[in-house]
Amino acid sequence: MCWRNIEKILVGFSLLAFSIVMISGCATTRSAGDGFLAKGQYEQAITHYQGELARSPQDAHLWRNLGIAYFHQQRFDEALESFDQADRFDPNNAKTALYRGMIHEQRGEVDAAVSLYQSYLALNPDSKLASEIRYRLHWIQDKHLQKLIADAIANESSIDVANIPSNTVAVVRFDASSLPDEYKPLGRGLAELIYNDLSYVPDLKLVERLEIYKLQEELKLSQSELADQFNSPRVGKIVGAARVVTGKLDELEDKEVEIDAGIVAVGPELAKYPQRQKGSVGKIFELQKKLTYEIIEQLGYQVTPELRAAINQTQTNSVLALIAYSRGLEYADRGLFQLAEAEFQAALQEDPGFSMAQQAARSFSGIGKFDGAPRPVSSLSEMVQLDVKQETQSFVDQGDIIKRLQGSTEGAPPEDENPVVTPQATNASATVTGHTD
Repeated sequence: MCWRNIEKILVGFSLLAFSIVMISGCATTRSAGDGFLAKGQYEQAITHYQGELARSPQDAHLWRNLGIAYFHQQRFDEALESFDQADRFDPNNAKTALYRGMIHEQRGEVDAAVSLYQSYLALNPDSKLASEIRYRLHWIQDKHLQKLIADAIANESSIDVANIPSNTVAVVRFDASSLPDEYKPLGRGLAELIYNDLSYVPDLKLVERLEIYKLQEELKLSQSELADQFNSPRVGKIVGAARVVTGKLDELEDKEVEIDAGIVAVGPELAKYPQRQKGSVGKIFELQKKLTYEIIEQLGYQVTPELRAAINQTQTNSVLALIAYSRGLEYADRGLFQLAEAEFQAALQEDPGFSMAQQAARSFSGIGKFDGAPRPVSSLSEMVQLDVKQETQSFVDQGDIIKRLQGSTEGAPPEDENPVVTPQATNASATVTGHTD
């Protein structure tokens, strides 16, 4: 055998060994089903995934992509079973949560869909789809609440207040109509701070704030009408709250404010009135904390050291940040998302550590540009499938490439099929990476 042939064989085996190592280290080439999935050939993908899972039953990637293939065939029960298996071996995967959410949305299971979309955003907040999912969340919740409120108003006469759980509370925005214009948003922000602090009370169930706004909108109540003791029981009855916390902000002399709150019962129980709090606008955070402790005690709960420590966590000490945040909440209630996001960002400029503003800014990030209903689920799934195609674009059949490499030891492969690219001279370093789930 001539040296040239021996050299060819050695080179061929070297290339074979190198390519096998590269293939085994690249996640996008580990399953033949991935190539069929990327091409939309779902039945072939299912067949391959099932076969590979028989050999590798703990492979989350295979289970997840099998679920995706089932999803595109509208075989939702089988898709969810596959995603269950994927979650066993790879919990908290954003893609799994997203596909689950789309299934539950198409089934009309709103609560499950919302929870899963929120999980997706928590796991993958900066993805290409994040803005679309955020807008979708707001749209789903808005439509769902509109229906709930409309149904509750239609059935108001049949609601038995005796059946409303005693631990349910609604916090209605405080009437700040008598304050100067620049301070009026504080009525909304103060209610939000109280709501946030009450959320630390064990066993206390709070009514969603957006639900209150939608009811106010439906009943066409002004801020003062919503907060008065005559409308509050009706509000509580409709939204399923045994008691309603509300109140009023008044301007006093020397730029002081007074906070007057009430706890109005939906049933025969008499209303309770916590001690009024008054002081300068700059002390509104201190006043709010004192008022919250009064409300908790009058609701019948004990302020334990643990509860006090949780509530005493300072959200912000900046009145300007609170006002901007409050304006953002008002814009968000009205669906003016772009303005809301701008106000939340303004609040963070005043106080970058304002955690409630941080959360609100993330929630509304990037959705201001959307107008009207979101894309249908079918269109959303197409957007997700583009990511699947990008992930699998380097897919090759491992068996085929190995055969061609083996064949290259007997003769040079055609140029257009050569799996090895000759490196170019360079002074830079190179890093080889592969896709991982």
